[in-house]
Amino acid sequence: MYNKIGFVDIIIDVNGLYPQATLKEVDSRLKALEGANRYAKVATTTTAATLIRGSGATSVERLTDGVYKVVFIDSVAECGWIATLNNNDDGTVESGEIGVEQADEFEPNALWVRTFNSAAGFEEDIDDGDGFTVHVIC
Repeated sequence: MYNKIGFVDIIIDVNGLYPQATLKEVDSRLKALEGANRYAKVATTTTAATLIRGSGATSVERLTDGVYKVVFIDSVAECGWIATLNNNDDGTVESGEIGVEQADEFEPNALWVRTFNSAAGFEEDIDDGDGFTVHVIC
């Protein structure tokens, strides 16, 4: 078959010439790719945190000033983590610092996200309307 880009191969397995294991292998690879990148976009206030949207994230909780727990569907212990401050309303993101770490050895599917005010030298909540995004790469 030919299209504007060039020749295209089409495989139609009418007689079952391709083994089922091949199709299962493709399916498992696709599922692995779907679960490999997870993220959570979070809105925060001085009393709570809300999961706005995400992929593989199941919940978020404000633990104390500037400390949030984000839980994912499975272990993120062997993955890489990136967190960034963001503004969830129309406006400019608040200045500050953010860090992400493994919650503890007993919760391999959870991360702690900490927001800081370096001028004050301690953990601090993000302004209402702001939040953060944490991305997990496995």
